[in-house]
Amino acid sequence: MGRHKQPAELKVVHGTYRKDRDPALKDLAGSPLTKLPEPPSMLRRMGKQRWRSVGKKLIASNLLRDTDLETLQVYCAAWDEFDQSEKDIAEHGAYVTTMTGGVRAHPALQRKQKAMEMIERIGRLFGLNAMSRSQVVAPKKQQRSGVQPRSREA
Repeated sequence: MGRHKQPAELKVVHGTYRKDRDPALKDLAGSPLTKLPEPPSMLRRMGKQRWRSVGKKLIASNLLRDTDLETLQVYCAAWDEFDQSEKDIAEHGAYVTTMTGGVRAHPALQRKQKAMEMIERIGRLFGLNAMSRSQVVAPKKQQRSGVQPRSREA
């Protein structure tokens, strides 16, 4: 698996943007959001909390675009799944007895692990963990039109 593509705005900020390599990227990227829409109705309590808190931070950093809302929804749904798995494990325990009398891990443990992986993977795309945050440089709000590359000083 190769490196993830950087948004055109980050390339401009880093001084590596070349229009000949990204001619249509600006149209596909969508426009930056200034106000967070209401959370999707399919999200449960934890997902809606994450939608509001993470969405506000991404908008404040000028990193959330209208084309990112579906990805944010999947991220928040993964938080819902994580929360529900935690509740199931707390209620029924981490292990279950099978019909033959054996003991095995509760299925909620696997759901929890998959939700954690999804949270980490999508969080990395938005710069929500320490490692990815060091790689994402948010463009300044006043730089939306006519962004100037930052100068590289020797």
